[in-house]
Amino acid sequence: MNKRITAYPYSYNPNRFNAFDSGLSFIVVLAAFELIPLAISVIFRDVLYDLYSADFFAYMIVNVVLSQLIIFGVAIIWCKIRRANPFSGGGYVAKFDFVQILMSIILVMGVMMTFYFVHLELAKDSEVLLGEYGYSDINYSKFSGFYALVYVGLIILMPAIIEEMLFRGIIMRGLEEFGSVAAVIISAVMFSFMHGSFSQMLLQFIGGLAIGAVVIITKNWLLGSIMHAFNNFYSSIFQLLITYDLVSSDWGFSVKTVTNMACIIIGIVCLIVSVLYFGKLALKNKIAKEKGEKIRIPPYEKREFYLLADSNGLSYKPDIERAELKSKREYDERRFFINGEFRKLNAKAPKVLSIAAICVGLLAAIVLIFI
Repeated sequence: MNKRITAYPYSYNPNRFNAFDSGLSFIVVLAAFELIPLAISVIFRDVLYDLYSADFFAYMIVNVVLSQLIIFGVAIIWCKIRRANPFSGGGYVAKFDFVQILMSIILVMGVMMTFYFVHLELAKDSEVLLGEYGYSDINYSKFSGFYALVYVGLIILMPAIIEEMLFRGIIMRGLEEFGSVAAVIISAVMFSFMHGSFSQMLLQFIGGLAIGAVVIITKNWLLGSIMHAFNNFYSSIFQLLITYDLVSSDWGFSVKTVTNMACIIIGIVCLIVSVLYFGKLALKNKIAKEKGEKIRIPPYEKREFYLLADSNGLSYKPDIERAELKSKREYDERRFFINGEFRKLNAKAPKVLSIAAICVGLLAAIVLIFI
């Protein structure tokens, strides 16, 4: 059974992460966010200072790339150690469904339009109460326009892939051991805490809830990346347009007030429409699961398969059928063809150990936010 097979054509990886992976990977990311930038700031202090003095956006590009590379490094190492796929593993697929994509974008619009103004007020309050001030003495160069475009492009694309790889691909899926609702909520809390700013916490938490809920309902990780990209795009637009002081006159103030009110009303409508759609889809999935209905795969839809070996011999399973993890105390005769070999799936972690890791990570995140 352990003999290596190189000719087998199907390479889908059904393996999954567990809840301890979720907690420990979050702790490692937090530690990396503190230690690696500290080391870089010490070694390259003069270079970074000169870059910041020359052009603010060029400096921000370095910040974005560095933070995303840290997350990517932790995520990819975790995937190698646990032999699991953060994107398509464990029954998740990348499916281009136009209606789901449209509703996902509408949901993100609803979140941003409804809660962005609350976010702005929270940012102002945090400046007063916690001293969370933005950058001062911002400098620009003749290349600032180009650097700004590059910065916005990176902000839109990199987190949509890399942060989703960690938070919905590893952390949320590991937390599914505690149930779907708990997985969405706890991963959203971790997502908001990871950004390290009290002023951003509310918006990041609600956005994390929306993305996590959609991904876990549809089992389509592509929607999470699209939602994250549009969320960052909307955030950039809001920052440039809505917070911009049109004119100092009373007329300009009135226009801005009406625009803000219109955005909130449109946002609420978007939230209602999208929440009803995904809520109906979640209810449909629940009813189908309770009835024990078999998964129906449309003939036009391309599927990957994995090879399962057990007492019944070899069998092929479509990627949408999840291979559930068992605890270490349970005997598991199943072997799955993963990375060219028949292997056991990762086992569930002890619940106490998982909860401890999650709590340590959350406490560490809170401490880092307020110090």
